[in-house]
This record gives sequence, C-alpha cells and structure tokens, in this order.
Amino acid sequence: MAKKPLKKIGQVKLTDEQKELIAANIDTPFFKLLSQIIVPSRVTQISLTCVSAAQDNNDLWYYKGRVAEADWLPKYLQQQIANIDTTDYSNEEDDDIDAEDDTVD
Repeated sequence: MAKKPLKKIGQVKLTDEQKELIAANIDTPFFKLLSQIIVPSRVTQISLTCVSAAQDNNDLWYYKGRVAEADWLPKYLQQQIANIDTTDYSNEEDDDIDAEDDTVD
C-alpha cells in the first residue's frame, strides 16, 4: 500500500484585500455582538460544561483547549487588521526620482 505524503498544516495567510475586508467590518454591530456577547458566553458555557462533565486531567485539558479556541477568533481578526500593508508604493508625487546609479562618480 502506497503511503500518502503528509500535508503541511499551517495557518491561513490572508491577502491584503481580505485583511481590508476584516478591517472595514471590525466596528460593525455584528462584530461587536460576536466579540462582546457571543464569544464570551460560549467561553462561559464551555467552562461550565468542563466543571460538570470533566472526569480526569485529559478532559480538563480538552475543555481548556476549547476555551482557548473560542477566545482565539476575535484576537486573530484584530491581529490581521494590524498586519495590513498600508504603504504607498506609487511614485506619482516624486518628480525628482531618476534611474541613474548614485554610486557612479
């Protein structure tokens, strides 16, 4: 039986357009609802489930991971906004740019 090569697992790389889409919607009522009400209530629900259902250390670590995952999304979106490349690479305003090598005497 032939072995399948393992896929490399990594974090998704968002394009600048996708990051700008997140930034444009970060102050919307929906995002505020998600980050201020839904995610914290989900974290509370998972934590209470852990208290009532966990039977050993493995269960505690499992629920701790679920809480971390729920808490991760809003922070990840905020981080992506901070990583937007806002540099203006155009040189339309710079009239004095020339292509000569400055090191030649």
